[in-house]
Amino acid sequence: MPTNTADQGLTLPIDADTADNPVAFTNYTGGVENRLARRYTNEADRTARAGGVTENAVTALAAEDRVEVGDAANWVSLAKRAYYLYAVRTTDAAAINNSTALVSDGVMTATLRAASTFHFEGELVYSSSTTADIQIAALFPAGFSVARFNAFGADPGTTTSWKSASTTASATGLSFGGNGTGTVNSLRFSGFLTTVAAGTFAIQYAQNTLDATNTVVRASSYIKLALIQ
Repeated sequence: MPTNTADQGLTLPIDADTADNPVAFTNYTGGVENRLARRYTNEADRTARAGGVTENAVTALAAEDRVEVGDAANWVSLAKRAYYLYAVRTTDAAAINNSTALVSDGVMTATLRAASTFHFEGELVYSSSTTADIQIAALFPAGFSVARFNAFGADPGTTTSWKSASTTASATGLSFGGNGTGTVNSLRFSGFLTTVAAGTFAIQYAQNTLDATNTVVRASSYIKLALIQ
């Protein structure tokens, strides 16, 4: 009869009857495969081939650059070695002039998966006139179940006092102050959300008051977004 390893209990092809070895090798493969860091082309490839979530199994997704560990029901991401999304703006965004319509940042955005909970935090570095100020928002995937977006920065209309603000609504701007056209300022933001369906998440911004000057989100603005479950 084949023997088992003392540690993990893997079946070894050791038997006086060599005819049993093919069966033993099959048993060994079945025992060891779900203990490997299994590699897939992308998330869809894993869904097709993995046969569901295996608790404590480790899988790697090439297209998404993510490593994930299975819990009782979900794949928990170690994306980019730590985050589902870790994005830093290396160039200034296009200027917003005389517009209060929120626009989504092209860097601080991601497609989030369904039925998952995320936490995020980051910093918006910007310049805006004291008339235009700035507003910031989070766009959540349609049909989200719970969410909150928080921000802390300069109070509109002043450069000497601070405010914090919060909302549970998607694409709803929170207003903060500008220090003058071309003068760099920053604000911090954080939040969480639970998705129902897969969809787009993005940090948004606009002028808070119409002004024919340039409001610019600057390089070094960033976001860290982690998959909790």
